[in-house]
Amino acid sequence: MTLDVCFSCRYEMSYGPRPNVTDPLGTTGQRDRWGKHSKVSTGYAKQSVLDNPTSSYYVYVAKLTVEKGTFREAENTITYTPSAGSRLGWLYNYGSKLYELDTLNLVGLSHTTGTHLYLVDSKKYLGRRCHFCGRPC
Repeated sequence: MTLDVCFSCRYEMSYGPRPNVTDPLGTTGQRDRWGKHSKVSTGYAKQSVLDNPTSSYYVYVAKLTVEKGTFREAENTITYTPSAGSRLGWLYNYGSKLYELDTLNLVGLSHTTGTHLYLVDSKKYLGRRCHFCGRPC
């Protein structure tokens, strides 16, 4: 069973991880991963690339994801969709655009090398509800 917990319940119940994203580009590994999601490269089979490639934007959306995102326990991720159908970036296949992406996905919540952020499609989470309050998340 997949346990999803909305941001309200996460804070009210102190449920799930609260990753430290004060410096989401603090390690070499994090900067390398950010590089993958800030510019298009034909060197990757699949990659998501943020529309805004700046490091300040990356830090901003990482913090926003932690503050307002849904904890997906089975995947150990926090996801945040500012607005379903909005565009935050694109999924690329060897440098060619495939489709628009609208959801931020923060992973590596328990890794010592730190978290990193990439984009996914909100359709992946359609119909999911918070385990505690029942609201869509």
